[in-house]
Amino acid sequence: MAKRTWALVLLSLMTALLSGCTLQTPIDGAQERVQVMAALNSWVRGVEAYEMDAMAGDGVMAAGFRLTIKEGMSTETKDLARLRSEISIDIDEQALLRMTKGYVIRLDIDGSAAAMDVPGVMDSINGWAVATIVGSTAEATGSFEVYEKTTSIPEWRSDSGFISVGMVKTTAGWKMESMTIKFGRCEYRARASSAGMAGMSAGGFGFGTYTGW
Repeated sequence: MAKRTWALVLLSLMTALLSGCTLQTPIDGAQERVQVMAALNSWVRGVEAYEMDAMAGDGVMAAGFRLTIKEGMSTETKDLARLRSEISIDIDEQALLRMTKGYVIRLDIDGSAAAMDVPGVMDSINGWAVATIVGSTAEATGSFEVYEKTTSIPEWRSDSGFISVGMVKTTAGWKMESMTIKFGRCEYRARASSAGMAGMSAGGFGFGTYTGW
């Protein structure tokens, strides 16, 4: 029986080779989705902590990464070098802001069907929608809300919008290849109300409005 089984395997292999086909290991879509989500959520935590490596380090961004920011009629595109330069300029100020003002920012991603992912309310769930995973590429989207607070200012919902991310799988795991951030209440797909805040910094990813020094 064992000899017959091996003979069938060899016959199948020879048939595939002669027909010009190659045998491929099937992709575990569920496992890849978990890894993509983990990479996205790690980036969110990096934004909230304002940590360079977690936001835009080599382990997060692919070499050709490009960021597009849209707000109203304005569109701005940044390559990875410019993004890192803008982030580095604000690192010391952001650290001081957190230390002296107790500044906290929450980038809340909405869009999943999870019971605790509530549009229009800050929650601990990041509800990314991973739309497609094809080979070594993936696409993910999510509406977002930005919540900020300091020791002297209560929590406020300072911004909202929509993010789309292009991912690529490398030998080091899933990395971001492109990102488009659309700011504005009309871009927030859940259509939740937003107070909005003027004076948003255009540096880095553009999240955060607090300037109350």
